[in-house]
Amino acid sequence: MIFVAIHIVFISPCDADVFFCDQVSACIPFLRLSGKPIVFYCHFPDMLLTQRKSLLKKLYRYPIDFMEQYTTGLADKILVNSHFTESIFHSTFKSLTSTSPVVLYPSLNLQAFDEEQADEKYFASLLPAAGRSIVFLSINRYERKKELSLALKALGKFTSSQQWQNIHLIMAGFDS
Repeated sequence: MIFVAIHIVFISPCDADVFFCDQVSACIPFLRLSGKPIVFYCHFPDMLLTQRKSLLKKLYRYPIDFMEQYTTGLADKILVNSHFTESIFHSTFKSLTSTSPVVLYPSLNLQAFDEEQADEKYFASLLPAAGRSIVFLSINRYERKKELSLALKALGKFTSSQQWQNIHLIMAGFDS
């Protein structure tokens, strides 16, 4: 991201009115050199996605975490994807207490609904089979930090062995 920002500002200037940065704020100081406004879309603070169990890991992450907070604060406008992320933003980025991010929910690809789907068999498999009265739905990205196994463990906790034939499990998502 930093390399691309340097390239855009110094090597191949573009005629952008605004720069929109998504998820990684490290490029913002370089984009600021363009004099154009910068919008940063924060999905979740990166510093919360790793554990710091050892002293070495804490020392390694300290400058990275500091830079994430500093560079995020350089954006002209900060967007977050939910009120939950807004609260996490405020509790994580202590030096940005005067910053008020705006909630902008991720949008849907509405064009995907314009065409009729030819594979009715696929969509029929998503509907509960006859006699299945419990639908258990999990929608996530398929990645380790989303802990999809937790959804299955929760299902197991709240379901007796007699109920298994009544359950229709749907785990939907995408690979990022």
